[in-house]
Amino acid sequence: MLRLSMLFLFLVSCSHSAPRDTAQESQRFNEYLDKQFEEFLQLSPETAAYFGRKENTDKLNDRSQAFAEKMHEKDKKMLQEVQKFDVNALDEQARLSYELAVLSLQNDLSGYQWRYYGYDLTQQGGIHSDLPTFMINIHQVKTEKDLQDYISRLKEFPRAFKETSESIYLSEKAGVIPPRFVYPSIYGAMDNVLTGMPFQKGKVNSPLWDDFKNKMAKLKLPAAKQKEYLAQVEDVLKNQVKPAYEQLRTVVKDLETRATNDDGAWKFPRGSEFYNMRLARVTTTDLTAEQIHEMGLQNVARLRADMEKLKEKLKFKGTLQEFFKSVRKDAKQYYPQNEAGRKAYLQSSQKHLDQVMAKVPSYFRLLPKAKMVVKPVEKFREEAAGKAFYELPAEDGSRPGTYYVNLRNMKDAPKFEAEALLYHEGVPGHHFQIALAQEMKNLPQFRRYTHFTAYVEGWALYTERLAKEMGGYQNDYSELGRLTMEMTRACRLVVDSGIHAKQWTRQQAIDFMNANLPVNEGMVVEQIERYIVWPGQATGYMVGMLKIVELREKAKTALGERFDIRDFHDVVLGSGALPLGVLESRVDQYIQKKKTI
Repeated sequence: MLRLSMLFLFLVSCSHSAPRDTAQESQRFNEYLDKQFEEFLQLSPETAAYFGRKENTDKLNDRSQAFAEKMHEKDKKMLQEVQKFDVNALDEQARLSYELAVLSLQNDLSGYQWRYYGYDLTQQGGIHSDLPTFMINIHQVKTEKDLQDYISRLKEFPRAFKETSESIYLSEKAGVIPPRFVYPSIYGAMDNVLTGMPFQKGKVNSPLWDDFKNKMAKLKLPAAKQKEYLAQVEDVLKNQVKPAYEQLRTVVKDLETRATNDDGAWKFPRGSEFYNMRLARVTTTDLTAEQIHEMGLQNVARLRADMEKLKEKLKFKGTLQEFFKSVRKDAKQYYPQNEAGRKAYLQSSQKHLDQVMAKVPSYFRLLPKAKMVVKPVEKFREEAAGKAFYELPAEDGSRPGTYYVNLRNMKDAPKFEAEALLYHEGVPGHHFQIALAQEMKNLPQFRRYTHFTAYVEGWALYTERLAKEMGGYQNDYSELGRLTMEMTRACRLVVDSGIHAKQWTRQQAIDFMNANLPVNEGMVVEQIERYIVWPGQATGYMVGMLKIVELREKAKTALGERFDIRDFHDVVLGSGALPLGVLESRVDQYIQKKKTI
């Protein structure tokens, strides 16, 4: 998911005159926020490109520590300036924008002390895989200038990699080093980028070389010009991009010599304090690690009971553990490990997408205009990419929303999970929420892209349940997939808090998930390793879903026959991503308003 901080809110020179009327002051505040957002995009070329913008298309982001310090000072100034606006003179949406702006700025400022606590490179990704992905999927080539800018961006790789190397060593100085298990995947992802022409002789193209050639071919340039551009790119790839990777590999190998098998955030200086901060940010609540752990255990027990009932319905005579083992070994639950199998998986996902879209009008009024497509993760980043993810559409309509599914190992993509995964990452999950928010022209631009994990992921998990009401999961194994996906999120509460607060080992966490899920161990290991390198992130899903379910039941109980599921979804989706407490306030307002009608 794309996460945008409020760093764009800076460089303010507003005159603060006597209070104006609500409409005028709200308009002034919204215009001010949009102005700062535009200036932010000028400083973040990669973000601008994700949005389909054409500013600074020859540059990559500044990843230097000097830039981070500069932006921290801008945040300080911006918070002071935002708070000079008269919040009481703003309309409802502008007041909410004010609240979110202040909250985000305060989070950024207080989080600055933890700036070295994130891992720059992991098995999940990092600059070594993210930049090639950006060039291939995001950098659009429609003109010859776009092609020239592509080459200019490749020339920026050495600078960006050098800045990342500096960040890696600053993190080490702060006591933060990735655990040992991540390094083979990092090297593998680097090798994938540098394998093939022009780095090696042969018939196979490297990903960036292949991408450049394909994009250039669509321009239909004269042969002489094509030859000239290919020579330029070959030179840049071999003499600038490759050395940048080699230098970064040297840094990573050096770091690996000091890595340990300790996995949790507890190993960091002030690790418990850092993890508590992460839980607060991710869940947007004040839940403690112990409370989250207990919530997880309770929901694991609830879902195990549901799985027991399904096992009995399927007439399986053994224990739940034996049932899980049977499902793991059942060849019918997996597509073949070949291109035909991958194609069949994608076709199945498209079928589920078409079926759920037919039911959408009965459950939603607010819908995004942007379309969504289903695509496999590209070969070069399969090893680094997660199981599945969503990428937002371009603002200008040049790129649809995209549901990516990783089909590297078909044993990690069982048939029984495919349906729930499509609903979560696509429709009515992330695509409906993220693409819709992006299209809300009545909101300041930053509101369209704000990301609160508990809300965004909680909504997507909620829609896995909702899809059952919409006619999904027509066979028992698809229902098992739904329960498995929800069980995974319940287990996350247990293992994330276990790893980072209770000093669980990696193997303890793997064993816990194996005991409660019918998926193969390779998938479990991949999940656990994700939670290790991304403290707290996995807790947002279940916390957010439970809150949305609670609010829906609250509205349904209070309104009785006046409750309309479409109204409720309008309220939940109608203001972009929100902290859970703010979402609850908006649902309460909706209930009171509906009662008076």
